Amino acid sequence: MMGSKASSSEGRRAAPKEVADLAAKFNKLASGANGGFAAEYDVARSLVESNPDYAKRITRQTTDVSRRNRYGNVVTLEDTRVKLLHVQPGESDYINASLVRHLDGPETIVAQAPMSHTTQHFWQMCWERDVPLIVMLTNFDEPHGGLGAMREKSYRYFSIQKSESKSFGEFTVICEDKSSSFEGWDERKLVIIHEPTKQRKQVLHVHCTDWPDFGTLKESQLSGLHRGLHLVEHTRTAGRGPAIVHCSAGIGRSGTFVALENLVYQAKVGNWTEVDPLKVVASLRNQRPGMVQTASQYAMIYDVLLRMLQDAAC
Repeated sequence: MMGSKASSSEGRRAAPKEVADLAAKFNKLASGANGGFAAEYDVARSLVESNPDYAKRITRQTTDVSRRNRYGNVVTLEDTRVKLLHVQPGESDYINASLVRHLDGPETIVAQAPMSHTTQHFWQMCWERDVPLIVMLTNFDEPHGGLGAMREKSYRYFSIQKSESKSFGEFTVICEDKSSSFEGWDERKLVIIHEPTKQRKQVLHVHCTDWPDFGTLKESQLSGLHRGLHLVEHTRTAGRGPAIVHCSAGIGRSGTFVALENLVYQAKVGNWTEVDPLKVVASLRNQRPGMVQTASQYAMIYDVLLRMLQDAAC
């Protein structure tokens, strides 16, 4: 976990009381008092999973549904899952993606990474929901298991190089431009063509290439994280649909990112009673199972949130 700037530097303008209170709470949890971050993270999990109606909300795992899940233990809730809108008779409308938000915060689609046989479903969802932004928080292949063997975490569902074109079912994806303005983060301007109608849409693709599975970001990567959070917030006023955030399973790194986005938004609108990682993580887990996968990711939420709020108070 990155060290926080919980103690104000000399000359820093006094932060609002709410930020000071959050810093005090951070320091207490970081000291390990009452079980520290791990204990509070367990509370956020149990608030949702102990509800007797929770299991009834999980999408029924038919053969079609299971085949479209990257991981057998990462499922959706029926009342929050994104449904494909245009499917042939007898075809499933399922995609492992959920629509989540905290209170009146930004509405975001959180999804698993596409597989070879679900990539066309992914682009169909983007097209139907008029998605302007995709934030990808995984590499295509990453170490897996104690021996470090590489395993696919995401299918190569978009064009990597400038001017490259790839086709997936009814959709063609063209990379118009690529840049790397921040360490560990790539941005691409993609054009999506719906071949039956020849209509085109632009999608900004932001790819974090160095956030380890189950882990946290390095301090040097925070500028890119801030940029990604800002872009997701901007989708609220862009006049289009929600952003998509995905990692591999769509719960750990994605949950951490979306929790931060919601917390920062609540602070910006002055809703300080909701600038509470415990509340927000529990709220998000009640919409997509498993959001924020580890106690270290939960601690990262506190750490980065506090940094951002203190910087805003300078």
